Amino acid sequence: MSQLAKRGSDFTTEEKDRLLKQFDVSGLRYDEFAREHNINAQTFKNWVSGGIKTFSALSSYLNTGKDDQTCFVDTSILFSATYDSDAFNSESEIAFDLLAEAGFSIFTNVNVRSEFLENHRHFFVEIF
Repeated sequence: MSQLAKRGSDFTTEEKDRLLKQFDVSGLRYDEFAREHNINAQTFKNWVSGGIKTFSALSSYLNTGKDDQTCFVDTSILFSATYDSDAFNSESEIAFDLLAEAGFSIFTNVNVRSEFLENHRHFFVEIF
């Protein structure tokens, strides 16, 4: 029976840093490297991409030249970018502009879409 691939919590910070340095010089794709080192492929992809980015880290991340140009957005940023009156509207619009300029594909999931539509509906109910 094969051993299950290790997840992020199975590694110390030092092990993670060592593996990322090895990956940088390996010339392998992230999934090949993960398989060779018995690491869950999605866990390793998150390590390589850096995982979730904050607004303040977005510009510096976009300047790294990483190949994976996709991102997932949540309800909060969609809602704030939609309405000028939202406290975070300008930051949200800047984030979307930066992602568009860098050629990123922006995705969401059905739960976020549902939450967004529900919030949108509540917003209009309050106006009228």
